[in-house]
Amino acid sequence: MPTCQCQHNIVRFARVRDDIKPLDYADSSGSLIDPEWITITHNKLGVDCHGGLEGYSMEFRRDDGSVITWEEFKTSEHAAETAMRWHSIYPNEWHPCMVPDSDNARPWLTTPLQ
Repeated sequence: MPTCQCQHNIVRFARVRDDIKPLDYADSSGSLIDPEWITITHNKLGVDCHGGLEGYSMEFRRDDGSVITWEEFKTSEHAAETAMRWHSIYPNEWHPCMVPDSDNARPWLTTPLQ
């Protein structure tokens, strides 16, 4: 059986401002989440294991990079627009990057802030 060739790369990140914390967004227990960062990740799933699906996820992260929860979108633009509508993350607050995603990825430590 062929191995899965999924790729997950963080392509944008933004710091959650103190004036909008905690976010008006609940986790699976119903508690409001209090992330430090929001990332947008490009997900390119393997053909053999997932039929080649491709899309983006908006991930809510702690300062250590761990993911609290996420939402999935068809495009990066839709994810960023939703972050603005739901969480007041404005276009000028996003930082572009290309960082392989992991359970503790922290692009804010490896990417110069603009």
